[in-house]
Formats: sequence, C-alpha cells, structure tokens
Amino acid sequence: MAKWATGVPPKKSGRYLVTYQFGLFGRQVRQADRVEYPKGNWYWSLLPSGSVSDKDIIAWQKCPEPYTGAKK
Repeated sequence: MAKWATGVPPKKSGRYLVTYQFGLFGRQVRQADRVEYPKGNWYWSLLPSGSVSDKDIIAWQKCPEPYTGAKK
C-alpha cells in the first residue's frame, strides 16, 4: 500500500486519498482529483463536493487499484 505524503502537493493529475482539515469539524479522509487547469495551475477537487485549498490538505496518497478478486 502507498504511503501518505505531506509537504509539496503532487504535480501529477489523478485520483488521490486526502486528509484535510474540515473547519471546526476536524480532519476527514476523502477522495479527491488532482487537476491542472489552466496549464501550470493545480488544485484539488474533493469528491463529490468540489474544490478545496491546498492549505487545507494535510496528507495525500495515490488511490489503490480496485480489488479484482482472488489470485489464481
């Protein structure tokens, strides 16, 4: 399984698991897309609600591949 990363956000588009600070409600782990638009401008898009600031994201890791069943 992938390790959680902190510090500089990723510069690669894709789906990630993120831990973010949700105001006074504390931290939550959610799925988010890392999106570049327009070129050179990166942001997080939380699923299903929308974008969130980089400063609110505490940690991230690339989403694992879906389960495909028992090995043969």
